[in-house]
Amino acid sequence: MALRILPFRQYDENDVINLYSLDETIPVDPSEDGVNAAGVVVKIEAGVMGDEVISLEDNTYLGKKYSAPVGRNKYPSNPLKIKAAGNDAKAALGITLRQTLSHDENGEKLLYYRLKADELQAVLPGETVPVLTKGVVTLSADAVTIAGGQALVAGDRLQVAVGGKLKKLVPDASAITQMPCVGKVLAVGERKAGTYPDQFAGASGSSEKYYVVQINF
Repeated sequence: MALRILPFRQYDENDVINLYSLDETIPVDPSEDGVNAAGVVVKIEAGVMGDEVISLEDNTYLGKKYSAPVGRNKYPSNPLKIKAAGNDAKAALGITLRQTLSHDENGEKLLYYRLKADELQAVLPGETVPVLTKGVVTLSADAVTIAGGQALVAGDRLQVAVGGKLKKLVPDASAITQMPCVGKVLAVGERKAGTYPDQFAGASGSSEKYYVVQINF
């Protein structure tokens, strides 16, 4: 499952932005941990508000399209877009709290199974993704990048890395510009999978670190 956030989190709903949908190609299988995952640092890609609050598009996701006079369905989509942030000039907005999926793990369309979408903590393509800008979250190892072999420890400051991940902020006195600090590590733990595979720890018997992080974008 494409979830990089563990259940423990503390935040105020006033610090959650509900304005944007994900501007990315959506993988079918929710086990694919890509930029559609929950726990991805995102930036604003399109923020122009036109006459239409919701854009209606031709999309085969609704089913087969027919030409006139039969007519066709239109798929609704939020025109305000976000995408995975990186170490570029655009400021990061926050971390996604839900993954964006079109199908479940069995290939069934979540469009017709809204309860399953909620169980997967997912929104559909084109739907608004909640983005957390400030608070405390617990992130899996998939949400961070260990650059240069430098392991994250409690007290480390964090900056945005490629692919919407976080990494340790190492001050560079020679750099003209320095990526801003977007949070810090509060604690580091280790999760071990038991008899069965664990989505955060991997195969049976394996272990993986997780991080309690305070973010402030």
